[in-house]
Amino acid sequence: MMKDDINHRIAARVRGLRSQAGLSLEALADACGVSRSMISLVERGESSPTAVILEKLATGLGVSLATLFEPPAAPAHPVSRRADRPNGATPRRVICVATYRRAGTLRR
Repeated sequence: MMKDDINHRIAARVRGLRSQAGLSLEALADACGVSRSMISLVERGESSPTAVILEKLATGLGVSLATLFEPPAAPAHPVSRRADRPNGATPRRVICVATYRRAGTLRR
């Protein structure tokens, strides 16, 4: 069970880092010397990559080996709760205030 968890964590991390870097499977394969099919297996969580493969992938992605074991970053959400906003401001109000301040027409 633990083995599957780590494989899926590595899979998500490699896939996310490759996507962030804007690399295709082919480009990453060329950069790190690992076959495209092996990278695909790793990204799908269907392979338990060796330390050598992981080191090559990390180098090709320009990150440390430890980075591959971190959980993927949570995607940024454009939605926020009112309580989390400063002074209860809404995104629209913040933009309007900034626009009026720039124009010098903000009334208080």
